[in-house]
Amino acid sequence: MKGLTRSEFIFHNGEPYFLEINTTPGLGEASILPQQALAAGISLQDLFENAIEDALLSKSMDLTLQLV
Repeated sequence: MKGLTRSEFIFHNGEPYFLEINTTPGLGEASILPQQALAAGISLQDLFENAIEDALLSKSMDLTLQLV
């Protein structure tokens, strides 16, 4: 998985079970992604700029590999 996602797990008898991956995590004040960015000292603007730059770089690398 690439980009910004949220993975959900549930614990049963101390064992983690995977539930789902959400590829479009929420961005409201109560959502986890903005809270995690804030706790890490990262603005949402910086977070999204980094995600966009990473996606563009990854796409560029994919195209370069196809030409080889």
